[in-house]
Amino acid sequence: LQADGAEAIDLLPLALPASWMVNAKATSRAMQRWLAPPARTAWSIVLDGLAFDLAPDAWADVPAEERAAIAAAVSVLADGNDGATLAAVTKVLALLRPQLVPLMDDAALWFSLELVPEPTTADAPAAGAGAFVPMLDWFTAQVRDNDARLVIVASEHTQAVLDAAQALDRLLWVESWGHRLRPSRRGAGPG
Repeated sequence: LQADGAEAIDLLPLALPASWMVNAKATSRAMQRWLAPPARTAWSIVLDGLAFDLAPDAWADVPAEERAAIAAAVSVLADGNDGATLAAVTKVLALLRPQLVPLMDDAALWFSLELVPEPTTADAPAAGAGAFVPMLDWFTAQVRDNDARLVIVASEHTQAVLDAAQALDRLLWVESWGHRLRPSRRGAGPG
């Protein structure tokens, strides 16, 4: 819809409940608040700053003041009330900006940058909004530096068309929560 000219802010009401498909913990009360000022204004700042056509390699060129405005807006959204956490916010953003924003649950933040302690459950996300920009910096640099390899991985996924960023997002999820899928742990190999 965005490729045909729809504004992301107009698609937000569709993306909010869809985020439950990736286990977002934001309640319907949080989502209702997100659709009204001042949260709706914060969503506009984030969605406009992370433009639909902004490629991962262009994130590093976003001016510091714009990055700060995006970070401040994410802080408004990820206030912790009714499950409105950083993880829940990024699960919405991953639907509207899949070429740029990964799911930033605690496991991904721990695995990639050790921004939070290693989680034992996804049921109580603890990461604050301050992790958003550092994780986006890390993620977009990884996509840029590993684009060719990620395209190969993405092309092997036959169930859906993925780009490099989406492939990395899924790989990050498997590796960060891999202990649930196999007995080995981070750094121990697939055992």
